[in-house]
Amino acid sequence: MPECLLVWNSLIAGFVPLFTAPTFLLFAEMISGWVLCPGRHTVTRIYQIAEPEFKRSHDEYHRFFPDAAWILPELWRHVAVTAVAFFSPTGLIPVDIDDTVFHKTGPKVDGAGWWRDAVRSTKTKVVHCFGLNLIILTFRVNPPWGGEPLGLPINMRLHRKKEKTLLELAMQMLEETATWFPGRNFLVSADGFFAPLAGNKFFDPKGASPAAKNILTSRIRCDAALYERPKKKFTPSRGARRRKGNGFPLRRNWRRSVGNGRALKSTCGDARYYVSLQSIPYCGIMCAKQDRLNWSSPETPTASNTMTSSLLRT
Repeated sequence: MPECLLVWNSLIAGFVPLFTAPTFLLFAEMISGWVLCPGRHTVTRIYQIAEPEFKRSHDEYHRFFPDAAWILPELWRHVAVTAVAFFSPTGLIPVDIDDTVFHKTGPKVDGAGWWRDAVRSTKTKVVHCFGLNLIILTFRVNPPWGGEPLGLPINMRLHRKKEKTLLELAMQMLEETATWFPGRNFLVSADGFFAPLAGNKFFDPKGASPAAKNILTSRIRCDAALYERPKKKFTPSRGARRRKGNGFPLRRNWRRSVGNGRALKSTCGDARYYVSLQSIPYCGIMCAKQDRLNWSSPETPTASNTMTSSLLRT
């Protein structure tokens, strides 16, 4: 047997505890057919490759997803643990999170609806499409052949209208995935929509050292409105509890005395901002090259080259 088939069979054998004996045989045929399937990876096309002699009915392949005895979170967990152990056995675990629309038509598609199509929409025109709005957590893998990193899905949630928000589903996935890797920390990258996650305790646990914290890399607007934390009420008073404190000046007006603290100088286009890390709980770092980010304190290490902006919790 060729070596590539031996490696493939060993990978598939790791999924045995997740299925019953009949379901595992069906899963092994489906996953092998999915890898070999050209064109669209539909169940009908996979069935033609996985079952060339048509010994099984195609209904068995369609019933595998809604009726077979297996649990999706356990499948995600096995994929994540296997991939991280092979590609990133030590250090921070790099993951990316984003939402996407999976185009799916039909009157009985559970959770489907009309969503904004980020691919076809422009700055002046918004295009909507019908499908499933999925939020996906991927494990970033640098392929041995070089090139751009690849994203291996390790967790997923379905976003439904008038239910949990995308931010709530994102934190739900991160907290669940963190239980699979006790003692490990995450380097999370996301677009500006997920920047508010930096205020969650997942990225700033009480009493934790900086080395024991998870890191969020995201974007922040140049005219972002930032606020202090609200003060706790010691005496009962009327009205709702305050959700945010006093506002900081806009970033274009940030210029604070730093004393003995550290000052951050960040360049974004033609604008330059000076931020004190002691007086502002959130520090937005806009950087595209290493020479664009400088610290006033000589003890502070220089930042490495990043592809996206950063929103760091100080």
